[in-house]
Amino acid sequence: MALEKLIKGLVFKKTKKHAPPIHDLNKLLKKTKISLSEKQKANFEEITKYNTSARYDNIKREFYKKANKKYTTLWFKKSKSLYKWLKNQY
Repeated sequence: MALEKLIKGLVFKKTKKHAPPIHDLNKLLKKTKISLSEKQKANFEEITKYNTSARYDNIKREFYKKANKKYTTLWFKKSKSLYKWLKNQY
């Protein structure tokens, strides 16, 4: 959620228009015209999946099975790194 809000702020800063009410981080990032590596795109795609998973019960159950301690630790670190990178884009 923090990444989504930060990206939506970047959309506004770069375009002077409010970000659309979507949750797909890569689609939002396209609006900023910030250059992303393929690895960053893949990471934002995965993060988008678990943001969406939190909203829908059937998807949430599948995600719950995947989100063990190892997965959570890895993605927490990646998310934190992406957050810092995005802040530097301001």
